[in-house]
Amino acid sequence: MALDFLGLDITWDATLRNVILGSMILGLTSGVLGTFAVLRRQSLIGDALAHAALPGICIMFIVTGTRSSELLLL
Repeated sequence: MALDFLGLDITWDATLRNVILGSMILGLTSGVLGTFAVLRRQSLIGDALAHAALPGICIMFIVTGTRSSELLLL
């Protein structure tokens, strides 16, 4: 695995695996969208998107009552 040099075995811990995978996806998409927004001189759009996404995640959690990643990504 890529994290062997850190001494982490992420194959057995689902929580750690989900956190690392989510962080990698978030880092990749944030980097791409952030660069695009800065080049188009719309850097505050990222802040607006983050604040617009949070209520949607909270509402989905309230409606479903679960913390399922698949449902919260809708």
